[in-house]
Amino acid sequence: MLFFAGAPLPPANGGICAGDAGGYSMYTILLVIQYASVAGMLFEVSYISRNLQKPLHGNLFFALCVMMENNAGYLLVMLARDQQEALAAMMLGYLGRLWIPFALLRFVLQLCRFNKLNRALPFFAFFHMLTYAVVLTCRYHSLFVHDIGFEADGLYPHLVYEYGIWYYLFSLLVLLYSLIMLVLLVRKLRAEESPVEKNRLVFVTLAVVSFSLCSGLHFAGVGKVYDVSVLGYSFLAVFVFIALFRYDLLDTQALAQDFVIDRLSEGIISVNEQGQIGYVNSPAKKLFPSLASAPQEVLRMLDGSLEKGEPLRIGDRVYHPESNTLFLDGKKVGSVYVIADDTEHYRYMEQLEEQKQIAARANAAKTTFLSSMSHEIRTPINAVLG
Repeated sequence: MLFFAGAPLPPANGGICAGDAGGYSMYTILLVIQYASVAGMLFEVSYISRNLQKPLHGNLFFALCVMMENNAGYLLVMLARDQQEALAAMMLGYLGRLWIPFALLRFVLQLCRFNKLNRALPFFAFFHMLTYAVVLTCRYHSLFVHDIGFEADGLYPHLVYEYGIWYYLFSLLVLLYSLIMLVLLVRKLRAEESPVEKNRLVFVTLAVVSFSLCSGLHFAGVGKVYDVSVLGYSFLAVFVFIALFRYDLLDTQALAQDFVIDRLSEGIISVNEQGQIGYVNSPAKKLFPSLASAPQEVLRMLDGSLEKGEPLRIGDRVYHPESNTLFLDGKKVGSVYVIADDTEHYRYMEQLEEQKQIAARANAAKTTFLSSMSHEIRTPINAVLG
């Protein structure tokens, strides 16, 4: 299979690159799309960078950064004038291109709160780094591409080469990523009840579908000159833009609420109907460091304290947990635990109890003393009185 990467080279006879006005017009449209996609992604990246509050935001930021880098690199490929320039631009573009599937996977896993693949992510990341090393050295082996050439025919002058075995391995991994992301998003869409969150998920799903579809078309050899997967990244950026600004994908209102809640002295833990933790504020994270590794153990400890009606003693502090049911449109959607530091209150009550005991002992001692003195005084008086 041959791969074509565009690189416009002005024809020697001063005519149109593709040989006719129609080809030149199409080339101009594709260039405009590339410029617009890079500018749009730059805007999205700058917007998200100002609202980075959660790991989910960081994953989306990384995904858009590598997509922007890839589209900028491919734009340079389309503007290159010879094989050397086109090949250098292609390698630059692949610095972002190879990380797009991985970045999207991380974002979707975080969005769907699916942690079962976390241990596999470092191995995936290592494979992507190794793949980029293979691409950088493609001149010296045939693992990724080989028989590299440059043609002036077609829509515009372009690179041509054949794929190697490593490319197909990478393609299979990308298809696996796409399948995992689509399954997780569909499952979450079916389970989601909030209309706002559902709309966000719809546009994230459309973004992943556009990425998967265009990547699949590219792997199948569709597009003899222009790389249709790059067009998929542009569609992806459009859907993310709509999700960001029409349906508040970053959930800036929740960010403001989190900002306030994080500054409360009480620990807050919200749990959905399936018993999964949905939100933990900063005081709760400090109070229960094991929430990250063993969340269910913390919940069992809280439930046990509530059932027994006893406070939690952590270190030299005493905490009083409460549990309240969360409702949405009249339906139970989970519960929230509030853990308040009641140490001072308990210390005051303990001191009060101690003072009561001291007073009781003093009162008992006084009673004993008076009883004894009464007996001692009464005995000689009785003898005098005969």
